[in-house]
Amino acid sequence: MDTSPRRRLRSLPSPTVDLVLILLVTAVGGGCRDVTAREAAGCKDRPIRMAVAASLRGIALALTQEVEATRPGIDIEPIFGASSAHARQLELGAPLDLLVSADVEIVERLAARQLVAAESIRDIAQGELALVERRGAFAADAGLAALDSSALSRIAIPPAAVPLGRYARHWLQARDLMDGLEGRIVATEHAIATLSAVEAGHVDLAIVYRSDARLVESARVIARIDSAEHPSIRYVVARAARAPRCPTIDVVMEAWTSDSARRHFADAGFVAPFESVRPSPASEG
Repeated sequence: MDTSPRRRLRSLPSPTVDLVLILLVTAVGGGCRDVTAREAAGCKDRPIRMAVAASLRGIALALTQEVEATRPGIDIEPIFGASSAHARQLELGAPLDLLVSADVEIVERLAARQLVAAESIRDIAQGELALVERRGAFAADAGLAALDSSALSRIAIPPAAVPLGRYARHWLQARDLMDGLEGRIVATEHAIATLSAVEAGHVDLAIVYRSDARLVESARVIARIDSAEHPSIRYVVARAARAPRCPTIDVVMEAWTSDSARRHFADAGFVAPFESVRPSPASEG
């Protein structure tokens, strides 16, 4: 088992990651500003730090493995969590190189504050929402009506500061359902924690990304949510403004818009801008 500090950091809970990244600011933040030296070294003297939305964990790990296998000398350190938490880390000066976010608005706000390079922002995928139940909690044909059911005692949704929470709450408000759910909402940390809550049976329902809903084992998808009824779910990648201008970071960023990335997104159930890419045969059916 790989027990290196880099691998351990990937699995730390997000408050701990916040602290670790703040400490890294004082340790290496000054060096990150030495662009000339970093360009000359190609950033090979340290890993490329990539903050990734929790809902993209599987794709990020696959792309990390592919890049590291095909480009010797490139070492990637993915850090997973809510996009809002990663934004806070950048605001605190954390030495991140790339931000892969589930909310383009978060990235645009960071760009307005010159914390990410506005010209670097690239769309990589779009998502949809789904309603998932604790298996057996509702009738087989309940669908969206489960949200009005007297059997509903708890529903998992992240806070509005988290992209998934913003999308879900916007949709619930548009349907005039939000007020009726007050007192029954269990606030979760991010997308994966939301799915885990319903999988573990801690809640009756959860609103999740459709791409995550494909991973359910002990829960059941009971409805897809019309994407026209909530803000567009745009996943983007961007370079942090403080990141050194070195080719290895460019390689990792470009991996997110590569043909391989498009295939991974299609396999995972994401939609436009990659709707023309068919899933691999193993994911069909």
